[in-house]
Amino acid sequence: MIKIKHVMADGTVRDSIDGYVVPLNDRTKRAYELLARKAEQNEHRTTLSKTRS
Repeated sequence: MIKIKHVMADGTVRDSIDGYVVPLNDRTKRAYELLARKAEQNEHRTTLSKTRS
């Protein structure tokens, strides 16, 4: 399991950013693209394993 530590610009630490709006900029856009790609790969992998069962 992966645990993400969210450190905000003011130094506060959050276990979750549920409900927190993260501004979109060059850094966050790239991070979201990478996370979306990883989620798609995991979904594809799960679908393949279900069809092989």
